[in-house]
Amino acid sequence: MDKTWMQKNRRSKEYWDGLQKFLDYAFQNSSINGMILCPCKECKCGVCITRENAELHLKVYGFVKGYTHWAAHGEFVYSSAPKPTSYDISHGVRDELDDMHGLVHDAMGIPEQDYTRIDGTEYKSQLPNVEAEKFYNLIDNSNKELYSGCKRFSKLSFMIRLLHLKCLGKLSNKIFDMLLDLLKEAFPDAMDGLPKSYYEAEKLMKELGLGYDKYDACPNDCTLYWGVDARRKHCETCKESRWVKSENDPTGEGRKIPHKVLWHFPLKHRLQRLFMSSKIAGHMRWHAEGRTKDGNMRHPADSPSWQTFDFHHPEFSQDSRNVRLGLASDGFNPFKNMSSTHSTWPVILMPYNLPPWMCMKQSNFMLSLLIPGPFAPGNNIDIYLKPLIAELKELWDVGVNTYDASRKENFQLRAALLWTISDFPGYAILSGWSTKGKLACPVCHKYTSSQHLQNWGKYCYMGHRRYLEMNHPFRKDAKSFNGAVEYGKPPRRLMGSTILDELAGYSIKLGKTVSDNPELPFNWKKLSIFFDLPYWKDNMIRHNLDVMHIEKNICEIIVATLLNLEKTKDNKKSRLDLRDMGIRSELHPIEKGNGRSVLPPACFTMKKKEKEIFCKVLKGIKVPDGYAANISRCIKVKPSKISGLKSHDYHILMQQLLPIALRRTLSKAVRSPLVKLSRYFRKLCSKVLDPADLVHLEKEIGIILCQLERIFPPSFFNVMVHLAVHLVSEAKIGGPVHYRWMYPIESQHHKMVEEQNPCAGKHVIERIHCENFADWFSDHVKQIQVADGVDISKDLKLLARGPNNVGRTYQKILVNGFRFHTRQLESQRKTQNSGVLVNATTSSFSSTKDNNPILSDLAYYGILTNILELNYTEGRTVTLFECDWISKGKRLKQDEDGFTLANFKNVKPHPEPYVIATQVSQVFYVEDPLAEGWSVVVATSPRNEFMMDPVCDIEMYLQSTITSTTQMDNENEDIRWVREDDGDEILH
Repeated sequence: MDKTWMQKNRRSKEYWDGLQKFLDYAFQNSSINGMILCPCKECKCGVCITRENAELHLKVYGFVKGYTHWAAHGEFVYSSAPKPTSYDISHGVRDELDDMHGLVHDAMGIPEQDYTRIDGTEYKSQLPNVEAEKFYNLIDNSNKELYSGCKRFSKLSFMIRLLHLKCLGKLSNKIFDMLLDLLKEAFPDAMDGLPKSYYEAEKLMKELGLGYDKYDACPNDCTLYWGVDARRKHCETCKESRWVKSENDPTGEGRKIPHKVLWHFPLKHRLQRLFMSSKIAGHMRWHAEGRTKDGNMRHPADSPSWQTFDFHHPEFSQDSRNVRLGLASDGFNPFKNMSSTHSTWPVILMPYNLPPWMCMKQSNFMLSLLIPGPFAPGNNIDIYLKPLIAELKELWDVGVNTYDASRKENFQLRAALLWTISDFPGYAILSGWSTKGKLACPVCHKYTSSQHLQNWGKYCYMGHRRYLEMNHPFRKDAKSFNGAVEYGKPPRRLMGSTILDELAGYSIKLGKTVSDNPELPFNWKKLSIFFDLPYWKDNMIRHNLDVMHIEKNICEIIVATLLNLEKTKDNKKSRLDLRDMGIRSELHPIEKGNGRSVLPPACFTMKKKEKEIFCKVLKGIKVPDGYAANISRCIKVKPSKISGLKSHDYHILMQQLLPIALRRTLSKAVRSPLVKLSRYFRKLCSKVLDPADLVHLEKEIGIILCQLERIFPPSFFNVMVHLAVHLVSEAKIGGPVHYRWMYPIESQHHKMVEEQNPCAGKHVIERIHCENFADWFSDHVKQIQVADGVDISKDLKLLARGPNNVGRTYQKILVNGFRFHTRQLESQRKTQNSGVLVNATTSSFSSTKDNNPILSDLAYYGILTNILELNYTEGRTVTLFECDWISKGKRLKQDEDGFTLANFKNVKPHPEPYVIATQVSQVFYVEDPLAEGWSVVVATSPRNEFMMDPVCDIEMYLQSTITSTTQMDNENEDIRWVREDDGDEILH
């Protein structure tokens, strides 16, 4: 269609005739209730008007600049209309490369679809309210070839690739500008019309919704020059200049270089972009429409916290598209390993509407703020949070008009913040409650049970007997604990309204130089800025305790104390505190004269040989690829030391490896609570939480901590150890195959074998069944197809024919989310990927005359020796694992701690060594340091494993299986504080 008339004078006949043709076309193809979106310069396709008004607008104002493709009026009919050459890029080669056309549509909120009413019925969907001029300019760039004949890149895709390389290669702005100059000099035609500098390229990114704002800040964190303070030149609190001063510029107003700059990435546009993508918009309703609702907790939407929020704010929960957010923040050093203490604080938001496999992916995280260094903002972080809080208030009170690409309609999007996530120091910064001193626990708040240790110089946090049942014998056992009987009850959680009451009437000024603030009650340092949000006081959990860091710190304390490392909690100072408290006289220091003293070996003190065994076990562990880092690099056997472990290493050590390493060391009375603590964290970190299990787990952790109080000195119980008791309570608030199995076919074959061998025993029939099944199956498929005319699927026919005579073997494979290696390949590596596990239903016979076998589920543990690929006709393949197997008998046992041990030494080949690869899960084996040939079995689960329920046809997020093992019940066993086996004395 000729559109040159659009550039003519609006008073000319050509323009008038063309306008009438446009209106005829638009009302024929895109009319909604007798109106169309007006494409004039004023309305910009944002208002629906009648034909008469549209004609008037287009005569007076003219068309919006660049509106040459009438996308909002029915021209995008890809199925039938021939496409100009420029569209070949976006709909041809581009489908296999970068979909820039689709990217622009998603970024600007215009869906790629056919707006024409094919059947003549009224088209009900709405078009988005967007800035059309920007959209059409970007569409033109996404359709223009980089140079004549280029099918691989458009102008837009090439520039985005260059910017991507800049990020990956960490190119400076100057180098990027030089690169653009070089490309323009070498390829002038290709670079024509592209940005000439990084500054221009940055503006292009802003048009795609990737922009940001920058706000100057006071160097003392008193003022953010934003909002009403945007034009100030000096801080009203500390009177410091906004600008950096110099000899040549004593006021700083010449160069105007700010002391600090806050980077703010607007949230509203980021949330709108989630719904502009048709692929993501549907997932934003998953929590209401696709969630499994069986009483278990797989997602925040299953939690009482979410459901209570819905109860308090029904108008918000009516539209499932309204976004629930979590906020996370922590400091990091952008200079990595350089000798710098610089600390920059990003503030990140995550949308919880998405399914579990999406909401915690980094690609869906939204960077909201980048708080500058060089020092942590500390209590003054509220100054920098102001722009974000203002956005959140607007998103709660008003919302933002957003286009939902999945439903093809506009709606008013609102958002709410559920909670924050941070480490423990960050908890204090965000909440305003100091996490140091006498009342360091923010959950116990003013009821924190603590005691200052004079010699240790710090507070300890014990008193865990108040978390036990009122009739528990530990409550009256004064001797084993702190010398007193316990009658207290666990404190209740602090409600938001209580916090507001406690801090009512106090006014706090923020800034490093402020010294005249009033003293707040208890451990409060400020009223958090999050209380500016209208709903914040009603949230059941406002700030989360971070399980990762708590687990890491507890494990580090345990290891350091057991091995007597630098961070041990058992030394002369801790023993002197025992003497001052008048408890455990057996462990008091023994003075030897000359200023020296001897510390009697405590029940948890390891001998030199035990330390070596402990470290040797960890040193020799080989785990599957991706399961954990190479922990052995951080472990020395002689002398026995562990150092350099990261948080995830401690996570694996605490939940899997620590109980194994402790098996051959210490007494059962000492070892048992540590093993239970390991299981506690493992259950707590399950992907699916059963509320009933959490009730039991909450009782269990109180007992575990009390058992530890009987063993370790008070200095062991810093606030991180104490916080373990609150993790379950926060978790409580804030968690068919039978259509596709072969059983019916196997049952039929069993019946035929019995008819042909009436005198054979059951075990003989089992053997005949296994040997002849393949031939029988092939003949059976042919017979039913010929005799009964049954329509058999092609896959079943090809399977019945059997595999080809030639197959392939491999040394490694990735299946079921696991990476498997054969034993031969593994012998040359530091990782272990050959351990396999199959759970099979097996007929068990008591003797050869037994005709009543028992069907039972057996776990077969194996080592992978070969990987076979059977090739069938037309490219079908089946992968088999050949393994050495053990299932029961003398090669498999359980020890007193409930661990499964396997012995593969000189194991004989199994008569049925093959299994289908997809039936296998992965385990790894940890060598027992004392029992030759025996290894502890450790089960693993693949990361990011998500299973779907084919019966309910809804997504499920299933936990990795936790094998229940024998519990060691030594709750009331007497603890002997001094080792009776001549343990190593400690000299001081």
